[in-house]
Amino acid sequence: MSAEDVDFIRRGYEAFQARGEEAIFEFLDPAIDVRPIDEPPVGLRSYSGHAGFRDYLEDSREVWGHFGWEATELIDAGESVVARTRFYAEGRGSGIPVEAIVYIVWVVRDGKAVSARGYLDRDEALAAARATARADQPQPD
Repeated sequence: MSAEDVDFIRRGYEAFQARGEEAIFEFLDPAIDVRPIDEPPVGLRSYSGHAGFRDYLEDSREVWGHFGWEATELIDAGESVVARTRFYAEGRGSGIPVEAIVYIVWVVRDGKAVSARGYLDRDEALAAARATARADQPQPD
């Protein structure tokens, strides 16, 4: 990864904050693979492509009503960018505010985000980013 990829992810979060959900699609590869944190209520499945990302947003709205992410730190992790985000939401039925730190490992290729994986633990996210880098390396014969 490079400073350009970190800046690209930063601009994606800024677009989401400033212009809403539709703005993010200009940053996502049409075949993006999204895997939220492996925790209920939303982390029970993966989502593929723009249609899948829209499904993810809809699934999230069903649980939270209003929600969003704010990137508070972006880490150049070699072949990935790890975003430390502040997730904020309100319970759909209760209106109770919820806030959590979520780490998202982004992979950018050819100027688009091709993968996003969510983690609750910083060390797990960084380990996943390192594993992504190893998986992308040519394997010896």
